[in-house]
Amino acid sequence: MIIMLIVTIAVFFTLTAFVWTWIALFLAILFLIAWLLFNYRAGTIGLINSNLRAYFVARSRGLNEDEALAWVIRSRYPISEQKRMEVENLFSGEESLDSEEERVKSLVFMIFCYEQGTPPTFEFTQKMLTKIDEAYQSMSRKYSTSSKAEQTIKSIEDQYLKLKETNPGMDEHWYLANTWLQRYKSTQEAKKKGRGLMNFISYKDTYQFSILESPKSIRALALFIVYKELPMESEKYALEFSEICKTVVKSQQDNTFLPTYKKNNPKTWKKSQKEEDPDFKGAENLNWLIKGLEFKHEHPEEAKKILKEAFLEDIDEE
Repeated sequence: MIIMLIVTIAVFFTLTAFVWTWIALFLAILFLIAWLLFNYRAGTIGLINSNLRAYFVARSRGLNEDEALAWVIRSRYPISEQKRMEVENLFSGEESLDSEEERVKSLVFMIFCYEQGTPPTFEFTQKMLTKIDEAYQSMSRKYSTSSKAEQTIKSIEDQYLKLKETNPGMDEHWYLANTWLQRYKSTQEAKKKGRGLMNFISYKDTYQFSILESPKSIRALALFIVYKELPMESEKYALEFSEICKTVVKSQQDNTFLPTYKKNNPKTWKKSQKEEDPDFKGAENLNWLIKGLEFKHEHPEEAKKILKEAFLEDIDEE
């Protein structure tokens, strides 16, 4: 505010050299009012729109919800790590919010309060929440013209190709697992579960696609992720997914999955034979996942029986 007054006074004295004093004073006051209004808008509407735009652009490029929320914070405070951490810590208390819309609007309002202070009155708070809601609805319509599913698929496939380019010679399972990991490693769930368990899940959720040849393997994984993240949009890919996975289903039916897996993923197979692996942790070791596949291969009927019993136990517990 002091800087604004100093600049306004400087403008006043500059204008007195060209116009009458009362006109210079009038113009200087107009200048100050315009500046105040501009700052107010930049600190309210501009702040809201900027953060919402960052979120929707991130989503339109295929980032998932948690990644897009994290991007809003990073893009808002690209230099100050302290501010990023403070806002992240504040927002971590909002995990109980269920819907994407609620979480996004909550983060935008939180950033507003962090920078501008808590609104002084209930009426002003409601006014800001209304503006955030209006801006959210407007941008969600604008960015919903393109398919989120297609954007998600492209993002996943691009990440996969990047991994293949930077890490040549790895197994298909490694590429798929690390593509999965790149997508989910920054989520709140990942932070709770820890590195070891997330590594294990990345291999568990991708092993069935690892016997497929590229690009069918990554296409199958991408469609699987769309099914998990965007179930309403996944229906149109159901037939394609079913067609791609015929090989997987057949190999499981005729009990040839494990031999095919060993052949297509020799490095991962060798790695899985280690009882302890620094990339995993205890019972989350990849070794246990492969042992499960071996047991299913060697004792298919018994494996079916165990799975059936486990399924019935789950029903009883519910």
